[in-house]
Amino acid sequence: MSLQAVQLSRFGSRILASPDCLDSLASTFRQNHFIYLPKLLEPELLQRVSARIQSGSFQLREHKGIGKELGMIDLGAEALLVFLFNNSSLFRFVERVTGCARVGSFIGRIYRYQPESDHFDQWHSDLVGDRMVALSLNLGREPHEGGDLEIRDKNTQQVLQRIRNPGHGDAVLFQLDRHLEHRRTRVKRASKTAFAGWFKLTPDFSDLIRTERK
Repeated sequence: MSLQAVQLSRFGSRILASPDCLDSLASTFRQNHFIYLPKLLEPELLQRVSARIQSGSFQLREHKGIGKELGMIDLGAEALLVFLFNNSSLFRFVERVTGCARVGSFIGRIYRYQPESDHFDQWHSDLVGDRMVALSLNLGREPHEGGDLEIRDKNTQQVLQRIRNPGHGDAVLFQLDRHLEHRRTRVKRASKTAFAGWFKLTPDFSDLIRTERK
């Protein structure tokens, strides 16, 4: 796992990495197509989100041609995370370590995979709607088996990375590219609960807020 580089709290984000560490993360991202972000959520915020998830209900959600999973019915925890991830300091961090264009906004969802179920995820690129970089945040308290993130070369179909992220509150930031595809493997033991989302070029989050207030 990498050293802690950034952390989200109720009051925004803190960049903990030195300039040299940011350079190293950028190099790792270019080479491996992903980086780990351990302890991305501060403990108090993680416990607050986890409590909402533990008491919440899930329902079947199907993404046609891509996958099947459970999605939260109560969107309170999801809305809180989306709001917290839409901050300029985090955007600048993502731009710095991934080399992507200026981030305008972040969108995401909370999902769950049950073990030995028909939940699945097909190979796909996520390159729709101005998405530039993807993130997966582990919100499950219990260690799970399976549910790994795989990244492959789209042309050769060679699997380049298989990424496990079992740490509660840890995240994986990974590359989206027309030459790459990714998927999650099936879960074998305990459920996998995560927050998955995308840093997008547009729309600008401040514009969305102004539109909703009208």
